[in-house]
Amino acid sequence: MKEIASRIDKFARLMAVPFRFTVVHHPHTDLSALDLSRHVSDDGYSTVLAVNCVNSLHGSPSGRRREALLAKIRQLRPKILTLVEEEADLIRFDDGDEGFLEGIRESLKFFSAYFDSLEECFPKTSNERLALERAAGRAMVDLVACPAEESSEQRETAAGWSRKLEWPGFSPWGFSDDVTDDVRALLRRYKEGWSMRTASAEEADDPSSSGGVGEGGEGVGHTGIFLTWKEQPVVWTSAWKPR
Repeated sequence: MKEIASRIDKFARLMAVPFRFTVVHHPHTDLSALDLSRHVSDDGYSTVLAVNCVNSLHGSPSGRRREALLAKIRQLRPKILTLVEEEADLIRFDDGDEGFLEGIRESLKFFSAYFDSLEECFPKTSNERLALERAAGRAMVDLVACPAEESSEQRETAAGWSRKLEWPGFSPWGFSDDVTDDVRALLRRYKEGWSMRTASAEEADDPSSSGGVGEGGEGVGHTGIFLTWKEQPVVWTSAWKPR
């Protein structure tokens, strides 16, 4: 986070834009229980708030607490909300025995791709790889052993998140061609096997997505983009604006 803050701060100074970066620390804490408003300062200027959630929303248990968290973010009145979440339908663990088995199948599909990417992208002695493998192991234990109302590892699909974001009053905002071109350029620096593609409106299950057009992104009719490993979507990122 310090590195991210430093890079954004340098870019803001280059653009002569007053900027403040605040990290909401929540180790082992359900975000829906936090008072997010205390992290937003009113310094008397015309402040524009941007909220960036990277693999953090699924830390709140599925159901009402997850919806309450999104409602809290909406109450902050951000100009833009960006969301990054791993693409997997692990909510199915909620639906009895049949749902549990389907959740196991979906977990195998997702974590197989996850570990395969680690195997090909990191040396076996990499500390970063070891940390990621341990985190994945804890996630699998959580999914199998914890009741749905206590689980902090239930990922959702783009469709699931889109429905939840629509409910408190967010609308999708498409990425411009410049953004997608930059992402593709960055991916070329990494191991072959990584690629990206735009999410179709059907995948996001969002009939209003055709209206989401970013600056310079004329014709963008999709809700977010997928990061894929060997053609399997593993991460979904999107941008949203309050209605």
